[in-house]
Formats: sequence, structure tokens, C-alpha cells
Amino acid sequence: MRRGAFADRVLIVGMGPFARKLISEIDAHPHLGYHIVGVLDDGPVPDHTPLPHALLGPLEDLFQIAKTARVDRVIVALRERRG
Repeated sequence: MRRGAFADRVLIVGMGPFARKLISEIDAHPHLGYHIVGVLDDGPVPDHTPLPHALLGPLEDLFQIAKTARVDRVIVALRERRG
């Protein structure tokens, strides 16, 4: 069990319904040892449902943002875009 200073710093990629559910679950269970540092996505933040964490930039900046924010884990929560 990781907490506080020992929590993994997590970057969420995506801000659709799946990503929002994932963020909600991580925030609701801090004893799991994850600290969300922010979110990456190419789209604008919908006005009617603000994100609980900062939108740090577009997907193309993933490497630089992950490095700058000292991210331990990247979780990809994008909606399927096939077809």
C-alpha cells in the first residue's frame, strides 16, 4: 500500500467517459497509491463537465510532459476510434 510521498505519479491520457470514470475511481481510493498529476488530450474540455485535474496539453507532448511532471505511470484511457 503506497500513500502520500510514496504514491505513483499518474498521467491519464484521454478525457472521455472511460477516462473520467477511471479518474473518479483513482480519486475515490487513495489507499491504492496513485496520485493523478494531470490529463492529456487533443480535444477541448467540455464546458458542462470540468475535469477534476489539470489538462496539461495535447497527446503530441506526452513525452515532454511525462518527463517534466516526473510521471511514474501513464494510463491510456482513450475511446476507441476504429471504423
